Amino acid sequence: MRDCYGIKINYIHSEDVVGNADVNLAKGFIQNGEIYINLDNATIDSPIHELLHLLIGSFSNTETFYQLVSQVEQFEDFEQRIAKYGNRTLSDLEEELFVEELAKYLTG
Repeated sequence: MRDCYGIKINYIHSEDVVGNADVNLAKGFIQNGEIYINLDNATIDSPIHELLHLLIGSFSNTETFYQLVSQVEQFEDFEQRIAKYGNRTLSDLEEELFVEELAKYLTG
């Protein structure tokens, strides 16, 4: 990905992350435009999930963004699913669920 698109993917372990329990438990995250995949927690869809955040994020705060991510409000278990993510804005929660579902779909 770095050679084609300039996106650096870093593979780490939980012990490499000091001082942030949330990141320590994460499958992956983005920091300073780079993707970090925690090999201790990651699943097959984790790299795609993080890449989708970058893609979706490239047009955030546009009408297209809101039309895409708001579709997750139609999930029967929408309220229960967003509850696990804590204190975030509605658009952040919708993006997280949208990316989660799309990554699972793309990876089978």
